[in-house]
Amino acid sequence: MRHKGIDARIAKLSGKYVSTDFVWCGAGEPHEGESWARDQLSNEAVILPNVFSLRSVVIVNPRYEVRRYEKLPEGEVPMGIRRSLSDFYGAGPKKDAITVLEVFEPGDKTSRVALEILDDDTLWDLWDAPWLFEWRRDGAKPLATSLQERCRSGGGTGRRPLHAVEKAGVLWGSNGADGPKRVLADKGKFGKTLADGQACFAFFEQDGRYSNLRVLRCAADNTVLFSESLSREGWEAANAIDRTAWLGGNRLFVEAHVNPSLAFGVEIDLGKRTRKLFAGTAFAWDRAGKRLAFIAEPPHFGTPRDVPAKLMLGDETLSDLPARSHPELLWNDDGRLLTVIVPAADGRRGELVVVTFPDSGPRRVERFELSAAKERR
Repeated sequence: MRHKGIDARIAKLSGKYVSTDFVWCGAGEPHEGESWARDQLSNEAVILPNVFSLRSVVIVNPRYEVRRYEKLPEGEVPMGIRRSLSDFYGAGPKKDAITVLEVFEPGDKTSRVALEILDDDTLWDLWDAPWLFEWRRDGAKPLATSLQERCRSGGGTGRRPLHAVEKAGVLWGSNGADGPKRVLADKGKFGKTLADGQACFAFFEQDGRYSNLRVLRCAADNTVLFSESLSREGWEAANAIDRTAWLGGNRLFVEAHVNPSLAFGVEIDLGKRTRKLFAGTAFAWDRAGKRLAFIAEPPHFGTPRDVPAKLMLGDETLSDLPARSHPELLWNDDGRLLTVIVPAADGRRGELVVVTFPDSGPRRVERFELSAAKERR
């Protein structure tokens, strides 16, 4: 039956669907175990002209579009919705194209949900990527083979695991160790650190706007074990990555440059997919990765010279400091003592700020003036 205001292909998809099967498509181990994925089975989805629902997403008066995405060229790293389709992770038989139902909020130009159309009774979606879930029309006859078998046998995977490696200051990616190489990030647009002995890269995705931060964690053979794209909302002004550091406990820190008085420090929990954003300079973590000290400078342009900078501990202000004095921040081994060295400049003497964190009681902030060195006669 054709619904008024909706085309024939979408009308055929109209109805209730049930999540019936799943498969993990990643090269490494999933963050959530199989028991978590199994708990998602029997979830219901509804595709109707006046309402759409999938998991926690409910859209009233949705707009639907059916789009066709051509086969992904070997070695190409896609952006946007193309990255959320199954062939990026090598799932399913080789296909010349993927047909997708995209669902839009009223008035929006960017789709909220994308579901791959296998046939009129079967849909796929990648959730908590790359978990691939299969949705079957309610009441449809069960399929003869599991999603695992259909994705991993017969037609082949269609795509080899992504590899990432740094060479000559550029981050290169390929599908398979010997696949065609392409640039993932140019010089200054990525950072590298070791995460429990594994290479971890953070880089601005080259989609024309550098709108997202991509994090990769690689095995010793450069195979990507973990890949996550994170929004840069709130720190889009950053134009280069100065430093990355592994904090332990699945936490990564990225320092991104804006101007001489401003950088963004981003603490990312890769397991929980959460982040904390700090604006400042001279970011310094203690060795345990529990305390972050940094300098919050006044705005670089149009600020009177007598406006001070702030010595910060996370969201708390510890002390005022001379603006643009380029201090050095040093933690002792056990993280109980923070020393800030403010060099002399412009006729101003140098200064030492010492912050002590006792086992109990309030912290103590002490200031000492540094004597100017005298030349020998």
